[in-house]
Amino acid sequence: MGQYWYTTAASPAAPGKIEARSLPGALLQLQDAGETVADCGAEEPVREVGPTTRLRGVLPSVYEQLANLLEEGVPLPQALLLLSRDMTGAVRRPLVALAHDVEQGQSLSEAMARQPGVFRAMVAAAVRAGEEGGDLVGALRALGGQQHDVENLVTKVALPLAYPLTILTWFSFIVLFLVTFITPKFLQLYMELGMTRDKFPLATQVLMAFAHVAPYVFWLVSVPLLALVIVYCARRSALRGNFDAQLFRMRLPVFGNLDVLTAVARLSSSLSLLLKQGVPTPQALLLAADAADNEVMAVAVKQAAHRVAQGAPLGEALRGWKRWPEAWLFQVTAAEAGGDLPASLDRLARHYIDYAASSARMWLLVAGPTIVVGLGVIVAWIGFALYAPLISIIGALSS
Repeated sequence: MGQYWYTTAASPAAPGKIEARSLPGALLQLQDAGETVADCGAEEPVREVGPTTRLRGVLPSVYEQLANLLEEGVPLPQALLLLSRDMTGAVRRPLVALAHDVEQGQSLSEAMARQPGVFRAMVAAAVRAGEEGGDLVGALRALGGQQHDVENLVTKVALPLAYPLTILTWFSFIVLFLVTFITPKFLQLYMELGMTRDKFPLATQVLMAFAHVAPYVFWLVSVPLLALVIVYCARRSALRGNFDAQLFRMRLPVFGNLDVLTAVARLSSSLSLLLKQGVPTPQALLLAADAADNEVMAVAVKQAAHRVAQGAPLGEALRGWKRWPEAWLFQVTAAEAGGDLPASLDRLARHYIDYAASSARMWLLVAGPTIVVGLGVIVAWIGFALYAPLISIIGALSS
């Protein structure tokens, strides 16, 4: 007898366990028990169905494929089940749950709202607007395109930022290894060959002094950094922790500007999508604020939504926050006055996506070579300092 894990259409996020001689036998037992099996196997299904990177990357394609199936006349529950067959467990279970809820009489937007960890409130609102307007296919296509743009923004900005930092980290460990482990062995060898400390070249004496204090410097730097990481993680789980962390990050010289640019691009893209679907401006602002993935900006946008609900123009309502790019505010105000706000926001979103990506590439072009050259000079100096005494020893032996 073996144990098999399974999930049902009624509870896709709650795996069950059954004993059977084989997988077909387990399926027959479940069928006899009246269960509609969504997934079954010898390994426990992945339980995580939250907003993981894998889900964020797959969902835009799901929206577009769902629109294609609906356009071909496939009923919504069957279309969701068809899509789920080609997905992994972390993506399959939310789709099966959607199909089950829709079969029970709920709309797609209501079913999405029941899974807030997978589908953002903005997504459910855009789908609901499409349902009410009789154009669910168009809403899904627009949603898929908008989500693709946002995911491309993350890729274009994150990778150029990570590359120089990765190089700096690895080279720092290499330098630390050379100074703390290799340098003492060379110095011990030279002393065994008859050299004294006062006869070492100046570069070697400086390296010796640095090798003596390097371990203390390492602990003096790493312990506070580790403490900061622990405090950062602890505060993120607190009520204001994530807000304070993002506020600190936005004040950094390079990363802060990129943080603002990416958040403005996300906000513009989400707000454009919602306004095109006919969502009222105050509600669209509240939903787009959460989609910006920046709690500092979200507070400013929600305050602006309150002012807009009281009758203030959008451009004037947004001016309460000082970190908005002035050009973006000016164009939003002009577009609102011209009556072309959704299309202008879409153009602004694409502009700021390109702007953020070009700024990240510029950081890569400047920081990458600078870090490589700087660390290369340090490694070359260490090599010269280690081998300079050997030249003196060879000269003394030859004479």
